[in-house]
Amino acid sequence: MTTKRGRYSQEFKLEAIKLVEDQGRKIPEVANSLGIGKTTLENWVYKYRKEQQGVMPPEGKALTPELRRIQELEKQVKQLKMERDILKKASGSASPRQSQRLSLITKLAEHHKHISKHKLCELFGVVRSSYYNSTKSRSIDIELIRLKALIREVFEQSNGSAGARTVSAIVTHQHDIKLTRYRAGKLMAQMGLISRQIKSHKYRRCEKFHKVYGNILDRQFAPTAPNQVWTGDVTYIRIKGGWCYLAIVMDLYARRIVGFALSDSPNTQLTTSALKMAYHIRLEPKGVLFHSDQGSHYTSEEYAKCVAKCNGMSHSMSRRGNCWDNAPTERFFRSFKTEWMPKNGYDNIDEARQAVNDYIWGYYQSVRPHSFNEYLTPSEKERLYFNKNLLSTV
Repeated sequence: MTTKRGRYSQEFKLEAIKLVEDQGRKIPEVANSLGIGKTTLENWVYKYRKEQQGVMPPEGKALTPELRRIQELEKQVKQLKMERDILKKASGSASPRQSQRLSLITKLAEHHKHISKHKLCELFGVVRSSYYNSTKSRSIDIELIRLKALIREVFEQSNGSAGARTVSAIVTHQHDIKLTRYRAGKLMAQMGLISRQIKSHKYRRCEKFHKVYGNILDRQFAPTAPNQVWTGDVTYIRIKGGWCYLAIVMDLYARRIVGFALSDSPNTQLTTSALKMAYHIRLEPKGVLFHSDQGSHYTSEEYAKCVAKCNGMSHSMSRRGNCWDNAPTERFFRSFKTEWMPKNGYDNIDEARQAVNDYIWGYYQSVRPHSFNEYLTPSEKERLYFNKNLLSTV
């Protein structure tokens, strides 16, 4: 008749009520006979009479079968509403992936303690064993941690400029760890490593020129050996209170910088200093074709004399206003400004000079892979060339 907690079953309550309602017995008499309190039986009878009038009890289970059925239906409706609300929270994706569903189950279980994980797994179509397996702690992937550390090191070494293609090339070729550009991109995204965006650049137009040469190079940017074709150009670098100017000489074979100079003026002295550096560093090669644009610092008489002093050197020039005729050199300047130079430039020319030296000698020549070299560095490509030719002469 009673539960372990001393509570009476619904069936016992109904039998007691029937003695009063159907047989007309007095409440004190029935209460005394059944060993229950008079007030308790009065409450049962009062509740029963209200239910007979269609009034749902505010709390607890109903006594009559009809209202108990209604309570069950209301419970089911509440459950369906809860499930609808849960599914609404998961509607951010039309078809959530397994990982997303597992994550949602975990979050909902934490915020809604009254909902069982078993029920949530049913709602999201997840096998319970899969969910509980996902919550187990996994072993630490040491190799992945080392790879991420190496990717971060390469990225920081590039001054935050290297993209997935460059990072994958450096890791693969210089550290003997196979890494595709796609996996590199995925890991970089996870680590929040974003390559610098390319900024637009406007070139100053030269209004004055002396002697112009023809476009002998004609965009033949792939010589078969070092010291066949050199290119030169000048760009500006922002410093506090104004500008300074960088002139370079590039050997097109491996895109190596063989000469450069920095000055506070974009004059002929700047460009001749870069050419003289290249000529002496490369041990005064013969018959080099030098290509530049039509800037006054290249068309001047003084520069023509400097070229003439180089053994057998000839001069080629881009068509006026056509930067694509000297694209590899322009590309170097873009790389320097997007990969290395701070957004607001440098404090002074000395700081800029140090930064240029660090980029060319410390990064561009020997660390940064170049797509033209099949992702070898300029130094490495030239080294392989000279080694191969040395062996062929032995």
